[in-house]
Amino acid sequence: MAPARRFLLVLALSVVWTGFVWATRIRNALDDASLTGATRSASIALASALLALAAAAGATGWRRTGPWAVLARAHAAATVVVWAVRVPQIWLTEHPGVSSPVGFNVVHTVLGVVSVALAAGVWRTLPAARGADGSDGSGRSDRSDRSGGGDPVAPGQESPAPAGRR
Repeated sequence: MAPARRFLLVLALSVVWTGFVWATRIRNALDDASLTGATRSASIALASALLALAAAAGATGWRRTGPWAVLARAHAAATVVVWAVRVPQIWLTEHPGVSSPVGFNVVHTVLGVVSVALAAGVWRTLPAARGADGSDGSGRSDRSDRSGGGDPVAPGQESPAPAGRR
């Protein structure tokens, strides 16, 4: 499979999975009578933000328009950060009304592991999906001189090393 197609497949899976996970969270938050107004609002706001970021990453990544690579990385990074916080929080918090706390914790851990695995896949396949000019959609190029000059380096040539690193 071509690198660009692999990236689009992983991105699409991540976006669909994110939609499933966080739309379900919104529905559950709305139906949970035990959540207070502030807790419910925070849950819905977080889920909505992740859904919006996934949608933006998916839409721009699919068409490779706008800052698509930046949005794809932001989606992946936000996913990892949220689950790195949420999984321990879920395990350390009591969940009244849950008939099987261990099952609840395991299911949410699996949701987090799948989410993080897809996010890592997006991050890992992104460089290969970039254009031949190194463009990431942000107006920058990976082939530009990072020593401060900013002049692009011709394809097939290496950037000159900063002084002292030759």
